[in-house]
Amino acid sequence: GSAIFLPQGATLHSDYVKQTQSLRACLVFFDQQVITEYLSKTGIRGAANTNSGDFYVIHDRQADFQSFMASLKTDITEPGYFNVKLQELLHLIAWKGDAQRFHALLLSKGAQTPKRNLRRLLEAHDILHLSVRDLALLSGRSLSSFQRDFKASYQTTPQKWLQEKRLAHAHRLLDGGDCSVTEAAAAVGYENISHFIRAFRLKYGQTPKQLKTKQLKMAK
Repeated sequence: GSAIFLPQGATLHSDYVKQTQSLRACLVFFDQQVITEYLSKTGIRGAANTNSGDFYVIHDRQADFQSFMASLKTDITEPGYFNVKLQELLHLIAWKGDAQRFHALLLSKGAQTPKRNLRRLLEAHDILHLSVRDLALLSGRSLSSFQRDFKASYQTTPQKWLQEKRLAHAHRLLDGGDCSVTEAAAAVGYENISHFIRAFRLKYGQTPKQLKTKQLKMAK
């Protein structure tokens, strides 16, 4: 296996071809506070190096990253636990590859903190499964700055906008295809089916199941 570290504001588009078994890809987001803490504790100092490159690839022949992911306890929800694991992962990335180049990349990208065009970002990516915090990170903004800039551009909050997008897409899936209620909820990022049904009914005045039943009757 292998891993790739992308700095804030970068995106990756890849086509994977199945050969022997299913692909398993794990995405981990590091906010600037986590990176700053890591650099501080490791004693990394110095000016940003603009020649550090735009990404960092690590080949993992010993499956250390796989072992790390297997060590995560998903039933532990304390923020402190995840912070420790993120720090551990940063140390692992540095240890597995060129630590000097990795640290230079962290310093340079942390200093730049580029802001991306919000409309271009939201139109170009599948964002239905992302949280508002994830979108803020992708846009190169803090959460408060992202919410402020978003409202200035869209005259609504990102939470409301994202829910509208999710429900509209779910409505299209249910009204025009063979998608079940559970499948539609999962497709637009709802992990709790009850929350999805409640939000859908408030938006459209009927439950997803009622819409599906009506659609099936019309098809006969």
